[in-house]
Amino acid sequence: MARRDPHVLVELARLPWWVSVVVAGVVYVAIRWLSPAIAGDNRFLAPLAHTFSAQARWIAAIFLLPIPFALFNARRRRDLLDGQFRIDGICALPWQDFERLVGEAYRRQGYRVTERGGAQADGGIDLELRSKEKTLVVQCKHWRMGTIGVARVREARWCSA
Repeated sequence: MARRDPHVLVELARLPWWVSVVVAGVVYVAIRWLSPAIAGDNRFLAPLAHTFSAQARWIAAIFLLPIPFALFNARRRRDLLDGQFRIDGICALPWQDFERLVGEAYRRQGYRVTERGGAQADGGIDLELRSKEKTLVVQCKHWRMGTIGVARVREARWCSA
């Protein structure tokens, strides 16, 4: 099954809210000032750039739409971790929430976390953790498996190189 490329607005909703603000600012500057400068006196591009330039604020505003979703997702991840007091609660989590829980725990330790897991094939990497010193990858396994076999451990061996 081929993996669908996610829409930019969906990806922005998964990222911190301020990323949407930065992207909207970059889009605004690019459309408002850069595109007319690049178009110059070109007979075809100049009118097109002028038209888009006049609408730059509305086009950039589209990239602000994911902010409420990003805030909601961040709150949900925080609440998920804050709501865990016993191992029984963690064991009862669906695998998607368990991955989010692990990601939030690493986020609180200062890592920048990229969640790669989900329903699509992720190449065995559910989370990418980045700090100034290192990059780590995490593969979460459902607790009901009991033990993780040797084959699963060997799958992640390439990460240590």
